[in-house]
Amino acid sequence: MPTAASMTKTFCLAALALAAGACRSRAKAPDATDYTRAMNAYLQKRGDLCIARADWPVDVTPGDVAEGTRDAVQMPVLEKLKLVESAPVPQAPGVTRYRLTALGKQQYIDRETRRPVSPDGPRQGMADFCVARLSLDQIKHVELHQVPNVPPHAVITYTYDVAAPDWTRDPAARRVFPAVDRVVSGAHTASLREELTLTPDGWVANELLPAAGASGAVAAKTAERP
Repeated sequence: MPTAASMTKTFCLAALALAAGACRSRAKAPDATDYTRAMNAYLQKRGDLCIARADWPVDVTPGDVAEGTRDAVQMPVLEKLKLVESAPVPQAPGVTRYRLTALGKQQYIDRETRRPVSPDGPRQGMADFCVARLSLDQIKHVELHQVPNVPPHAVITYTYDVAAPDWTRDPAARRVFPAVDRVVSGAHTASLREELTLTPDGWVANELLPAAGASGAVAAKTAERP
């Protein structure tokens, strides 16, 4: 991990100063505390690991079963783990409909507010089925970029801790949710990367900047072994 001294570089925040209408010739150099604060804020907001399953109920057709689609493979496993329950669809012979159980609904949340929402009816907010929660373990490397007339940005490589329900370690769940398994099993050893930008309020993850909207999520990332 870089030392505080190696990251202590004084630089001119020309772009930010111009935007504010006043030039600051020198500014406080970033240190490990600044990056840690920004990463904690990012993971507090975007630390949920979700599986991109926003729409419920889920119908599995005979064609899905024949093709081995992800729904055909994953839904029976989730039912075995008591997170969903199935029933035939009378008007569609051969189709099985899966709905979240009370246990499963606990993990169907709005990623923006982190509160459970109803899976029934129109989708609410940034709803998704989220299976784990990531937090910062250690910042391993900082790659600082300074480009003229552009706010400084930094690429953070970090390891993470994971809080996940026991079912994510079930052999069948690990088999049908390989991306989840990689992230959960990679706690403290695998690395993720996040880009930060220096704003007037300090370092902020790009996914949290207003122009980025609220579409980012840790679920889209893949853990990489060091």
